[in-house]
Amino acid sequence: MKKIFMTLAAVGLFFSCSKENAEPQLQPSTQQGQETALQAVDPNTPGAIRLSLDAEVAPFEVAQESYSEEEGQAARGTRIVAGGPAVSKSLTYRITAGQDGTVPVLLYIHDSKGVTQVNGAKGEVSKDGKGLRLKLGALLNPATAASNSVLGRIANGTAQSPKLSILVGQDEDNKMFTNKGPQLVTYEAGKTTELPDNFVLLKAAGIPLKYDAASKQLGLADGATVSLTMQGYLLGARFQNTFPSTMCRYQWDNLAKGPVVVPRPGLSTASPKNAQVVARPPIGIVFRIDNLSATYKASIALDAKTSTFNIGEDLLNAEYQEPNILLRRTTIPGLAPSKTRVPHRFGTDIEHGTRERENFLDATNIGEFFVPVRTLNPNNFSEKEQFVVVYCPNPGDFGSIAYRSPMKLFYDDSPLSQVVKGGTAYFQPLKNKENSFRKRRGLKPENKFHFVTFTIAPTDITHSAGVWTYDKKERHEAYKQALIKYGLN
Repeated sequence: MKKIFMTLAAVGLFFSCSKENAEPQLQPSTQQGQETALQAVDPNTPGAIRLSLDAEVAPFEVAQESYSEEEGQAARGTRIVAGGPAVSKSLTYRITAGQDGTVPVLLYIHDSKGVTQVNGAKGEVSKDGKGLRLKLGALLNPATAASNSVLGRIANGTAQSPKLSILVGQDEDNKMFTNKGPQLVTYEAGKTTELPDNFVLLKAAGIPLKYDAASKQLGLADGATVSLTMQGYLLGARFQNTFPSTMCRYQWDNLAKGPVVVPRPGLSTASPKNAQVVARPPIGIVFRIDNLSATYKASIALDAKTSTFNIGEDLLNAEYQEPNILLRRTTIPGLAPSKTRVPHRFGTDIEHGTRERENFLDATNIGEFFVPVRTLNPNNFSEKEQFVVVYCPNPGDFGSIAYRSPMKLFYDDSPLSQVVKGGTAYFQPLKNKENSFRKRRGLKPENKFHFVTFTIAPTDITHSAGVWTYDKKERHEAYKQALIKYGLN
């Protein structure tokens, strides 16, 4: 069983933003001169061309550039600069072998004229998951051995610039990669979190080869080394709740009567100014994602000309040119089309704001989680802080991440969100227009970890727009349960 684990621990983070620029649409690449796949054999097999090499897992980089720049979001930076412990030690991944001490490896041998895929190879895991040793053989196909195959040209010395490309973490069919979906991580000092098996793809592409005809040994060209790096990039999302930590206390026992102030002892006037002051409960949110390569089952191909892996490029939809792209993609488990509809607005799925052409998928594998009122430390995770990690295997993808709050309880324009400041009572609804990030055009991260921070902020209004009354019955039931849950009934 092949496994790739990512381990996350404390890390110093600092955030800032930059501007968006334009990019032409990416076009799917094709495999040049694709030959019939070969099967790896024991290197001691008579007549086999043998390959032996050692590879080391390289640490990913924490991105120094902005992931997204949205109008009005300059305060939500995405730049990360390490502070405290080294990022390479705080956020890392390793390969974990199966019971036999190996992990499946997909190989491509290619030259200027063609490429052949080698299936069935296994690498021995070493150095506590930071190393990989390959020892295998491949037999020439008699029908093509003379000249018209990569191995044939290597064997007779006519291959121009022969190379090797390898991939670890693919599906068992060696054709696809099934993303494991968004993951919710809870930071706890001194503890680590293991993400699912094969969470990321590791690659080494365009490794120069040389061939010793006498020993039939295929190895690295002089001076070459092999480093396994992450294909594509990781995206992390933090959530900062800047609402006032306290609010006016209300009860809502009677649907028709509406919410009623709970006054401080000795006061009888049902005015927000006389209300008890209680701690504001956390807000429930759902993570969402649109169009990024993390959302669908992706095909694997190698562009031999450029020695680059193309992961799901045939379904990239980088310019939103296919409005019905979800019908052509196989959505990964754990994501589902959003059915959100605000009662007083036409259409569906508008919780993200006003941007066009987005078709958000809700992270059903995570579900609703809760963000307390808390100002985040820009340099470190807070104890028990929850953040989301997403893996995008295609660096040239384009799309958005967002969040929504299913009910906005204690964060809507109802009296139950009220505060009194300077003798004035304010309702404090959560705005919808700034709760998404779209990837910056032209950005093609490889082996990088990007973080963005969503700020959950109130809008002070003195008169409610009455949005909370459009689903009054359902909201009343939800509030009754929430008041019990947080001991406010």
